[in-house]
Amino acid sequence: MAELFKILQPLQFIQTILNSGKRADGRKFDESRHVLISCDCVTSANGSALIKFGTSSVICGITTSLVKPTTIKPDEGIIEIDVRFSNTGSNELENPDRTTISGYVRECVRKILSHSKCINLKQLCLIPRKYCWKIMLEIICLNMDGSIVDLSLLASLVALKQCNLRKYEIDNEFDLITMTNEFEKINIRTYPMLCTFVIIDKHLLIDPTMNEEELSNSIIRMAIDPDQPSDSDCIYLLEATGSCTIDENLLKNIHMKTMKRAKFLRSVMIKYTEKQQNNDDDCQFETMQL
Repeated sequence: MAELFKILQPLQFIQTILNSGKRADGRKFDESRHVLISCDCVTSANGSALIKFGTSSVICGITTSLVKPTTIKPDEGIIEIDVRFSNTGSNELENPDRTTISGYVRECVRKILSHSKCINLKQLCLIPRKYCWKIMLEIICLNMDGSIVDLSLLASLVALKQCNLRKYEIDNEFDLITMTNEFEKINIRTYPMLCTFVIIDKHLLIDPTMNEEELSNSIIRMAIDPDQPSDSDCIYLLEATGSCTIDENLLKNIHMKTMKRAKFLRSVMIKYTEKQQNNDDDCQFETMQL
């Protein structure tokens, strides 16, 4: 009887969605959750951000260090990404699942930052084969309730935007660097935003919760730069898993919704990262207008 109840629960959940036209949290199919961005929330980090979509939350902190460039790319800086889960959140996930999910999130963020050429790695190199900046993005999932890759990418971008690198005087003749008291921001060239969708019985839902992802027929993720022209074909990530067939009309619909969502997230990021000061009163949930 208990096993039958477990089977019926998801079926009843899906049927409720289809009958009401609304999701379990009251949102419409094309309605995203409120967004919260808090900058420089980790005092020990060189740039940090806390991002929330509803109850789903991620924090990213950056550490920087001068290291020797790799032999494969001796004239480029290094960006590394680590993703892990808070011990107080996502308790339903077993350790193997955490490892798989953290690896997937890390690879998605890495791909998007790389494909979008978000940062010119050559500018992070002070002296080829000798000194370069290593930027470590440490992403921690505080509470996993869907769209975790979207949150992780946005947290990474906001943290990078807050990051300051110390300036060094460079003596190319003797391959020496001298520390100064000045700092400079990282030059971020693109701001790719990711949007996750699920398909439940032919219905397209944006910004899914964890339950919706688990009960969906397919999960689709698209990353684009909202600053690119609306007719641009530049897509930095497009992934689809599951049993649904994605035709041209569905793809156009997803692209349109992703562009709208990306522009909104970009505007919220600008609002909270380009202020002179960020205090508790500045931090609030932002609602996307449909």
